[in-house]
Amino acid sequence: MSDNKHAKKGSSSIAVKILLLVLVFIIVAGCSFVIYRFVFAKPKTNNIPATKPDIPTWNIPSQTQEATVAPTEKEDLKYRELAKKYMASMTETEKISQLFIVNPELLTGVDAVTEAGDMTKEALAKYNVGGILYSAKNLENAEQATELIKNSQSYAKTKMFIAVSEEGGTVSPCADKLGTTKFNSMYSYRKDGAETAKKNAKTIATDIKKFGFNLNFAPVADVYSNKNSKLIGERAYSDDFKEAEALIPEAVKGFKEGGVIPALKHFIGTGEATQAEGQKYPYVTKTKEELIKQELPGFKAGINAGAEILLVGNVVIKDIDATCPASMSDKVINGFIRDALKYDKIVITDNMQMKSITDTYGTKDVVVRSLKAGADMILMPDDLDAAFTAVWDAIEKGEIKQSQLENSVLKILTLKYKYGILQ
Repeated sequence: MSDNKHAKKGSSSIAVKILLLVLVFIIVAGCSFVIYRFVFAKPKTNNIPATKPDIPTWNIPSQTQEATVAPTEKEDLKYRELAKKYMASMTETEKISQLFIVNPELLTGVDAVTEAGDMTKEALAKYNVGGILYSAKNLENAEQATELIKNSQSYAKTKMFIAVSEEGGTVSPCADKLGTTKFNSMYSYRKDGAETAKKNAKTIATDIKKFGFNLNFAPVADVYSNKNSKLIGERAYSDDFKEAEALIPEAVKGFKEGGVIPALKHFIGTGEATQAEGQKYPYVTKTKEELIKQELPGFKAGINAGAEILLVGNVVIKDIDATCPASMSDKVINGFIRDALKYDKIVITDNMQMKSITDTYGTKDVVVRSLKAGADMILMPDDLDAAFTAVWDAIEKGEIKQSQLENSVLKILTLKYKYGILQ
């Protein structure tokens, strides 16, 4: 009997121990789950918006990316490092001045500048601008133009973009005044194929480079799809979207092979834009879906071909931002070009001396709004002193971040090193 009693006591003791072990296991497991769930596990973010609520969502087809760094990208890294070293020695005034491409009249205060002397020298000592844009009224003949550009460049501590709009056809100041190769409108060559588009662009670039030009505001990537629109017309390469998509990248390649930086213009849909009587601005009425399907492919093709400057037009794109021109629109530049299109190179505004702009906005508004919207450079503000002061004040007040200024200047200097403008 005593043996049976001991056996029962032993069995009960084992059962209690097992029960205690199970309870300990459950408690440890529960504590471990709580610690993991609330300390280590990352919360799900499926309900967090992917983009800012005020930025349109764009369904842009993805681009095929190379798996390795291309040789040109490796070269760009080298130029970027050179630009960083250069920028480290620049003053704040010199950095801000790089944001502007101006005409020589704005720089000097003289009407119809045809020579560069002491006034140009003094002006560049005050504001060593990023570049100068010359037009037909500045050009008289080959010898004069060469001297004008050579002297202007010699006065600049930081060498400048020397720009022109040599599109061919009706916009050809060099062909009209300096005797370079004369072309009909690019539209007239549309059926001659991509090779002709490339050859024409290379000829233009080779011709104008001899005088000292290093930047051309071309090609026109707008499509002449609206025959009632007089804004672009036969300056476009085609009236067919697919055809333009094939021709624009070859023109970009041609300009680059000729040693001149191409500036792709006028983003986006200006060939479609109309301006009714009484309207301040030209308006693009296409939906964003239509713009992506029809107008965007030509610009994307030009970007993929190596366009390193993108000019944004002074047109209102109603379906994206009906409140202001694209050149000053956060939704167009930051929302579309930067965020959706992933274009991280130089964005420049259209000519800000256009009457539609100056009649509506003051210089300060134009400059600050454009830069805050994501532009890197301002083309021809109507008052250089006011434009410079606006940027300086906006940085001091924190409206424009110092990092944004330096990022833009770094891109500008990098491109200048790439094309041998800075050495």
